[in-house]
Amino acid sequence: MGKPENTLGLWPLFVNAFLGGCLGAGSLLEPSFNAYVGYAMVSLAIGIIIGPTIGGLIYEQTHDNSTMLKVAAGMTIFLIIYTGFLPESRPGEIIIAEASRLPPRPLRSRYPKEPMSFHGTVKQLLTETLEPLCVFLPGRIEPTENVLPSRYTLLLLIAAYAFGQFASNGVTTVFIPYSNLVFNWNPEIDLYYFTFYGVSTFVVYVAIFPALQYAYDYFTQQSESTTVSTSTSTTATKCSIQPPIGEEGDIINEEHSINTGGNVAADVDNSSAVLLGAGVLVDGGVAKEEASIKKDLTIFASGGVLFAVGYAIVPIFETGNILFIACAIHSLASIGQTAFTSLMTAYVPSHQTGMALGGICILDTLLQATAALLYGLIFGHTSATVPSAVYIVSTGMWMISLAVTAVILCEYQRRWV
Repeated sequence: MGKPENTLGLWPLFVNAFLGGCLGAGSLLEPSFNAYVGYAMVSLAIGIIIGPTIGGLIYEQTHDNSTMLKVAAGMTIFLIIYTGFLPESRPGEIIIAEASRLPPRPLRSRYPKEPMSFHGTVKQLLTETLEPLCVFLPGRIEPTENVLPSRYTLLLLIAAYAFGQFASNGVTTVFIPYSNLVFNWNPEIDLYYFTFYGVSTFVVYVAIFPALQYAYDYFTQQSESTTVSTSTSTTATKCSIQPPIGEEGDIINEEHSINTGGNVAADVDNSSAVLLGAGVLVDGGVAKEEASIKKDLTIFASGGVLFAVGYAIVPIFETGNILFIACAIHSLASIGQTAFTSLMTAYVPSHQTGMALGGICILDTLLQATAALLYGLIFGHTSATVPSAVYIVSTGMWMISLAVTAVILCEYQRRWV
């Protein structure tokens, strides 16, 4: 947009940023959307691949950046109209049931309301805005069949997510001026970079992520089967020990001892019981949920490690090629965000999922705004001396996120072991 061929100037960019901030609540979607997070990430990756390509072709034909803005505005208007004709995806009985749970609308008073002071209006707006965030405080979420290790586990999970998102949003804000200043990138190289990001994200969610999940499930099942075999042999050994002998030399309760051993072995082999962790025998349904949570926590922690590594290598090597390597690492690390959504919704009942997702959306908006301010200040003060300081800060933020995640893992490890 800063090229001389631009006929509109820079004001559309400021208007776009303003409207994007005001309309951030548009991401408050139905809880059922969580089942399609993978499809959404793939669609996003496809858009990242196709969008810059179309933009580059339009610019090559017109040599006018304002034409791309007009095309983007037209497509946005088309999407708004298209969305208005989409049919309702939820069954009618669910809509009626949700409407029946709504409280009755209060009667309108005959007396006019007293005008609220400016301080009271601001306080009310802040309260209404931040109220969804308070849902993650201890005691606000109703208990589900998945019991939290402690009353602060959900709050710690949100904190780990917040530190990581803050770091990622900050680097995204200053990436273009950083790459232009340090590596003299032009818009064409920026186009290659974002196209590479879209392609790598697409490959991660279409091929690599499913393969990693399959590998995790396979090795976990192998480990559990080995643990079950060891536990079964240990139990059989204990049951084969000769029972105590009475005063007359007779074996006491021999039949009972043998039956008990057989029952224990049968219980271990029963498919409704699963060994979790270090030989903890739990009910099949509970074990399935615990195994799913353990898997999501592993993916979430692994994503944090990859994010930290991706940001740390940039100031260490500081070459143009390392940005592409870091981009590929971050594409793979983004699977941790999907695991976070799965973890959060596992502990939130269905009727509170919408409120929880609303809180996450508000948190994302606040993190994006504050990260843009802080990282803009950091880059402005360090660009002449240490321009990669923003990457060092982001590495530190992800290390804090990993430390909080380690606390959560320790809580679960105590329960599993």
